[in-house]
Amino acid sequence: DKKSGIVINFLYDIKSVLNLSNEKLYVKVEKINTNSKKWTIYIDPGHGGKDPGATYKLDIGGKIASYFEKDINLAISKKLFDKLKALGYNVKMTRYDDTYIDLYERTRMANNDNAQLFISIHNNAHTSTSIRGTMVLYKSSNTDSNIIDNKKFAQIVLNEIVNTANTQNKGIVERPDLAVLRTANMSAILVEVLYGTNTNDLILLLNDQFKDQVVSAIANAVEKIFNNDY
Repeated sequence: DKKSGIVINFLYDIKSVLNLSNEKLYVKVEKINTNSKKWTIYIDPGHGGKDPGATYKLDIGGKIASYFEKDINLAISKKLFDKLKALGYNVKMTRYDDTYIDLYERTRMANNDNAQLFISIHNNAHTSTSIRGTMVLYKSSNTDSNIIDNKKFAQIVLNEIVNTANTQNKGIVERPDLAVLRTANMSAILVEVLYGTNTNDLILLLNDQFKDQVVSAIANAVEKIFNNDY
């Protein structure tokens, strides 16, 4: 018997699944991401230096201790830096210590490095101390060249944090007015991890195990986006 075959050349590396049904051969192909772990990701620890961000108070044995948002943001960001670095990404931070960085300088760095993702780490504050939970901010405008739509990016990260760290879900909020979102050329979000003005949330923010959970959640979100698994 003569045998015949078809050779298909693709522009990209692909993986294929063959399925024979009713004497018909079905071929499913999917592009393989060959740019393995070469994304540049910018982590932006909110505030810093002369800009402390919000100030949080905690009663410890009758004494009031004060905590600055800028320090908590940096602590979480450093852990996220190490986590994403370990996963093989090219990770940079807008600040590595208690330094004041202009808002527009933060995105200028990321834009100049042609980063794929920009993740700004903040914590929230409210006049009502009963308000708590996790919120992720985004800008709606996006370009076709971006890795992922900003709204979708925000939702994936929020879901991962809420499910992993068991925080209250305060939703995603469109904030195109924020400088670091408005001026970023890449997919960008701002994560409000918790409300430091809520005692329970602040206690969590001061706990290294909780920080690790938040970091793992954000890293899982990045991995899902990288692998198109969302």
